[in-house]
Amino acid sequence: MTPETPNETAQRIADALTAAAFECDGKCGLSEQECYDAHPIMFSAMSNGTTHVNASVTAIAELVLSVLPDPAAARAAGLREAAAFVDNDDDCGCGGCDSCIPRKFAADLRRMADHVQSGAQS
Repeated sequence: MTPETPNETAQRIADALTAAAFECDGKCGLSEQECYDAHPIMFSAMSNGTTHVNASVTAIAELVLSVLPDPAAARAAGLREAAAFVDNDDDCGCGGCDSCIPRKFAADLRRMADHVQSGAQS
């Protein structure tokens, strides 16, 4: 998987903000506070093809975090990828040869990946 460029990540965040921007017509029956609670990111204006929003910093931060990849999951995936790279099907059982050492290393990498992922889910 090719990592995103900063511009691609920024575009993904912009797309998510645009999709989240709610334009209230005032006819939904909600009070101003209820509307704000239900739609923390509101459409503000459109200028030069760009959507402008009105939102709290917290609402924007929560949306951005929901769009970005989970760093623990990415790290766990990298550890599993490294384990797959060094692992092999040959296991003589001695524990010290050129076949056994990579298998042990791969098992350790998988344990680390499990630990990283379980720590992120706590």
